[in-house]
Amino acid sequence: MDINYFPGRIRLRDAALRDDDIRNAAICVAEKMGDVQNLVYNERTASVLVEYDVDSLPMEKVQSLLPIAKKLHAKLSFYTERKKAEVLALLFELQTVVSSW
Repeated sequence: MDINYFPGRIRLRDAALRDDDIRNAAICVAEKMGDVQNLVYNERTASVLVEYDVDSLPMEKVQSLLPIAKKLHAKLSFYTERKKAEVLALLFELQTVVSSW
C-alpha cells in the first residue's frame, strides 16, 4: 500500500482497495483516527483521500500505528484473494488501536 502523508491529509493507494470489504475496513480506521473533514474514494486510482483536522491527530498517535502498518504493507505487496482474511485482520487490529485513543 502506498501511503502519502502530509499533516491534515493522508492518501492510501492500493489495488486491494477496490475490494469492498478491504476498502470499508480501511475507511473505518481512517474515520476513527481524528476529526475527519473529508473522505473520498477514487475507483480509477484505487485510492482513499482522508482530510482531517491536524490538531485532532498528534504525530505520536500516527507513529504508534507503524508496526501494524508495516505488517499490512507486507501483506499487500503481493496481494491475492487468499490473503484477504489476513489483511482484514490487520485492518481490524488498526481499528482496535485507534478506537482505544
